[in-house]
Amino acid sequence: MDWNLAEVPAGVFLVRADTRREGRTLTAHTFGISASAKSELEKALRVGPQRHLRVVRHHSKSLHATRSLAALDHRFAGGAIVYDPTAIFTRMSEVLRCADELRAALGSQIKNVLLDSTRRTLYVVLEHKAFQGKGLSFRAQVAEAMATCAKTVSDWKRGAPWRMKTRTHISLK
Repeated sequence: MDWNLAEVPAGVFLVRADTRREGRTLTAHTFGISASAKSELEKALRVGPQRHLRVVRHHSKSLHATRSLAALDHRFAGGAIVYDPTAIFTRMSEVLRCADELRAALGSQIKNVLLDSTRRTLYVVLEHKAFQGKGLSFRAQVAEAMATCAKTVSDWKRGAPWRMKTRTHISLK
């Protein structure tokens, strides 16, 4: 595109482009920027008659209160990522894509998909109530679900932009 991302001022942590509306709207997410920084941002993003800028100010307290990656992603939704200097939103989008693929493959057998970002580890928690029988038949069903999980994650990892370990756990609650 024709914007100069190197000139995006400090304080802006995400810019998304929404091309669904007439013209183009760029949404910049910040923890607060000055009027001069907003002018720098408009210049860097080449804001004009055909391109509009919306600046959204966030409070760290409300972001910490968000309970899931899906809720956080929804809060910052709005089109293609234009500027993501830490790549956290790109990675979050990829993890959510993996979770969606797991849910599509395993349905009600999935209880939770959790991420430990420090260890770059994805935990898949299976719902024990989704499996029938006892003993060997129960174990065979769980083994099949784990194999499906491993294949789904392996397929996803081929296209993921970074390496991630995965662990599969069974919920016994």
